[in-house]
Amino acid sequence: MTILREDRIQLAVTVLGTLMAIGFLIAAMWVLWREGDHMVAKLASVTAFVAVFATWLVLFKRKNIFVATAAYAAVLVAYVGRG
Repeated sequence: MTILREDRIQLAVTVLGTLMAIGFLIAAMWVLWREGDHMVAKLASVTAFVAVFATWLVLFKRKNIFVATAAYAAVLVAYVGRG
């Protein structure tokens, strides 16, 4: 029987969480890019991505959910405003 050490589990969770956060941002930017000049579709996509991101933070019991969600939303809104 293999017993996992707590520090290795914590490292794996941190790495997975980081990869998921990067994936959320990259996926959102690709979707927004594909939507072209359709502002309503872009805003709906931003809303959906921010809601899923916040839900993901809650499920993984991450701290500072409000701060992380606000920063994520700000990046996406800046991306929408640029296009």
